[in-house]
Amino acid sequence: MMTTTDNAAFDPYNLQGQYAGFVTRFIAFLLDIVVVSAVYTVSVGIGQLIGNFFNVDVFEMVNTQPLVGTVVGLAALNFPVVYYVFFWSLIGQTPGKALMGIRIYGKNGQRIGVWRAFVRYVGYWVSAVLLLGYLWVLIDNRRQSFHDKLARTVVVYSWEARIHQAVIDRAKRRAQQR
Repeated sequence: MMTTTDNAAFDPYNLQGQYAGFVTRFIAFLLDIVVVSAVYTVSVGIGQLIGNFFNVDVFEMVNTQPLVGTVVGLAALNFPVVYYVFFWSLIGQTPGKALMGIRIYGKNGQRIGVWRAFVRYVGYWVSAVLLLGYLWVLIDNRRQSFHDKLARTVVVYSWEARIHQAVIDRAKRRAQQR
């Protein structure tokens, strides 16, 4: 992992290796919610198709058979945990983060393991209390949220992205006017 302080030939217009900001992270989070919701929807559809094939009302079975309801409920509750922990620990990014070009690393620049990914996931819920844990990204030098601090992780841009030239030109003009 390259950070702005580690790179001798620092290019201020290249975002790769720089800490990811609030908006990018939030959009990645929303994309992951879409993915998780799509998996739920497809799973319910497949379950219903299988039930129809065997002439079984799956929804009635879930509601009337305690064991089936418990298994389905536990699977539904645990899927997001497995989703996030699996992707974070295996490749350092969920599909939403990959689409936004950001990746999670340990503070030492290494991939995080399953335990640290799980701690980070639990921290997601703690961060959600009044949203303060998420908003911390806006004031932190390393743009870490509470769950990043808890799991000792950072989120950085993983591909070469450049600030749009019009933004650079506007900033230069403003600096010259001062």
